[in-house]
Parts: sequence; C-alpha cells; structure tokens
Amino acid sequence: MAFRPDHPNSSDFIKPFPEWIISAIPGAAEKDDAVKATAKAVHDATTKAAAANAKRAALGGPDGPAAHVKRAAWDNADDEYRAVSAQIAPAQLAHDRAAKARFEFVYDAMDGEAFTAQTEPLYAEASRRTQEHLDALQAALDERDRFASALGRVIDVEGGNWGLRNALANVAAYVAAGLNDEDEDAWSIVNDALGASLALTDTKMEVIRACNAIRDDKAIPAAGKADAYRAILRRFRMSPQRVIR
Repeated sequence: MAFRPDHPNSSDFIKPFPEWIISAIPGAAEKDDAVKATAKAVHDATTKAAAANAKRAALGGPDGPAAHVKRAAWDNADDEYRAVSAQIAPAQLAHDRAAKARFEFVYDAMDGEAFTAQTEPLYAEASRRTQEHLDALQAALDERDRFASALGRVIDVEGGNWGLRNALANVAAYVAAGLNDEDEDAWSIVNDALGASLALTDTKMEVIRACNAIRDDKAIPAAGKADAYRAILRRFRMSPQRVIR
C-alpha cells in the first residue's frame, strides 16, 4: 500500500505530487489541473481584493472617505472592495475541495496494480543508476587512494574507521537492499502458476524443463524471460494433464 499520512489535513492535501506520479495514473492530470485552476482563482481573487483595498485606502479609511474626497467616490471603491473580497472564500473552498479530491484519488490509485506495474520499471532503473553511481564513486576513491598511498598518506576519519571498504559499507548495503533481482521476479511467474498443482505430470515436467532452459540463458533479459515463461504456461494450461505414476 502506498504511504499516506495517518491523519491527513489541508496541508497534506495541497502538497503537489511529482509529475511521474500524476502521469502514471489515468485521470490524475485532470484532478491536478483542477487544483492548479482553483489555486489560480484564489490568487486572482486575493490580488484583486488587495488592489481594491489599496484603491479604497487612497480615498480614505475602511470606515469612510477622507475629508477632501467625495462620499460617492469612496462608496464606489468600498463596494468594489467588498465585491471582490467576497470572492476569496468561495475560491478557497473550491481549492480545498479540489486538493482533497486529488489527494484521495491519487492515493487510491497508487494502491492499485496498474500503478505498481508502471512504476516498478522506474524504480528498477533508479536502483540501477544508484548502483552505477556507487560503482563510479568507489572507482574514484580507489584512484584517489592510490595517489594517497604513493604519497605515503593515510586517509582516516573520526573514530578510527578508515579505508574504502569501511567508509562505504553502510552505503553499499543500503544501495544493494534496493536492487531487484529481476530474474527471480520473472521466475516467480512459473512458481505461482505451478505451485498450486501438487500432481507431478509429464506435461508439468516438460514445462519446467523448458522454463529452466530459459532461466539459465544469460543472454535473455528478465523482461524477455517473463514473456517466454508466460507463453509456455499458456500452452501448458491448454494441454491435457497426464499424471506420472
């Protein structure tokens, strides 16, 4: 389930969602546009009210005109201020409702399988980039440490834990914890399909052999393996089951 605040309030509702979340959820863009439109309406109403109040202030105070100003002129400015300032509260209410509707719509969709399926590749790619950056950092530090060694210098940190391995141990573990084993994820398709069938059949053995051949082929990417497993399983489910005695 996607993370959401335990007790969301108006400050949670108005927080913008990243574009990659909005674009991954059908209908979310319309909800997001409604929030932006109502926010603009609040801004416009507030700006107009401030301008009308300044205009009225130039003719006197909130209670009446200055001595040299005609009453009719002040009344017109006061009426204008009251008219535009009255638009602020409805605009704010519409904005609050739009923001809450977007919040609930997006979080409900983030709990769905469609969002997970679209976001998993983004997560996997970000995890791969993180590992690549870590590898680059390790290579750069290795190079620096070689220069330090040639100069007879020891790179140390407070507490006495020195050396590249110690310095990056926690970071490397954290990066590794986020990596997906995509081949194993693909193989879970086979496990899920065949695990429910306890009977050992010759057809099932044939399927396992075919899937194992794909699993062991390092040249096939995980996504390709998943598609191949599904194709084999489709044929398997259409075949008669002959139990091996």
